[in-house]
Amino acid sequence: MKISLNSTLVLLPGLDGTGLLFSYFLEQFLDKSRIVVINYPRDRLLDYDQLTEIVQPQLPKSAHFILVAESFAGPIAARLIEHPQLGGIIFCASFLTSPQPLLLELVRQMPLPLLLRLPIPSLPLRIACFGFSCSETVLDSFRETLQLVKPEVLSYRLRLLLGVNDLWRIRKSPVPLGYLKASDDQLVPASKHLEIRRAFPLLETREITGSHFLLQTLPAVAKEAVLELCDSMSQQI
Repeated sequence: MKISLNSTLVLLPGLDGTGLLFSYFLEQFLDKSRIVVINYPRDRLLDYDQLTEIVQPQLPKSAHFILVAESFAGPIAARLIEHPQLGGIIFCASFLTSPQPLLLELVRQMPLPLLLRLPIPSLPLRIACFGFSCSETVLDSFRETLQLVKPEVLSYRLRLLLGVNDLWRIRKSPVPLGYLKASDDQLVPASKHLEIRRAFPLLETREITGSHFLLQTLPAVAKEAVLELCDSMSQQI
């Protein structure tokens, strides 16, 4: 059964913050008039509280909306949970506590700004992020998008993840919450989904067989899962 989009959909991007990587997902919609793509500054070191302040003026002013928070954006969505126009949050392969603390601690010791200026080979991208069936076109888009953001900004955002602890924000959520889960997510372990479900037992989950970047590698499947969750949430507004 086809489900149409009844609420405004607000897309919060992941680590890059540009919103450009949503293009594959957006292509699945004939009518994009009820979709808002958020972006974060590409050249400023901003923590989660500051990023939330940047996001707020970009949100719809009157219509109810549902947030889709991709990966890095989970803690931003959690900070918006009391927004009067918010109708729900869909966490997409996301987290509210540090996703990989040991790995991130190791990464913190590396010269990240320098390394992020270098092109990332396809093999590690496929293993860690996109899966082996992902097209080279998507990988090229990812690399090109990262080049638009200052390496120091990407490095700072990665360091932010070490201190993330926002589960408490959703324990008494006034709006319905959903989760889009990648079955083979190498960046955000399944335990992060379970943490959110324990904090909010009414969490509605859709699992998709795929890697971390679901909206880029499986946009049609992701669209249907998002619409199902939106439909369920809209009935509760």
